Amino acid sequence: MPQPLWDYLDRVGVRNEALRASLARQCLIHARKGAGLQVAEQLAAEAIEEVQRRLDRALAQGLGLHPVRDAAKLAGLRAALAMGQPDLSADFLFEGRDADKREEQLARLIARLPIATPPEAHLPMPAQPFHFVFFKSS
Repeated sequence: MPQPLWDYLDRVGVRNEALRASLARQCLIHARKGAGLQVAEQLAAEAIEEVQRRLDRALAQGLGLHPVRDAAKLAGLRAALAMGQPDLSADFLFEGRDADKREEQLARLIARLPIATPPEAHLPMPAQPFHFVFFKSS
C-alpha cells in the first residue's frame, strides 16, 4: 500500500482500519486499470484522486448536492475533512448505517466549512479596453 495514499485516507478522517484498507485497495485497482504499469508515486497520486472522487460523490449524495454545479462546495467540504479534526471522521460517508449519526456528522462537517476572509464580493467586472500592438519584423 503506497504510504501517501494511506496518509491521505488518514488525513481526511477514514479512521476504520478495515474501511481504510478496503478503500485504498479499491482505489489502487481503479488507478491501475486506467494507467497500466507506472511508477509508484504516479499510481499513488491517481489512487488519491480516486479517493477524492469517491468522497465528493458520497458528500454530494449525503447533502443532495450536484457533483458538477456544486464542485466548489464539495471541494470545501473535502478540505474541512482534511483539516484533521479528531472528532470528525469520514467513515460515515462510506458506511451506510445509523442515519441519525450521519445527519449529525454532516451538520458538524458543514459547520467546519472554510470561509473566505474577507467574504467574497461578487461584483460585475467593468469593461476593459483591448489594445493591440503590432510589431513590424525586420
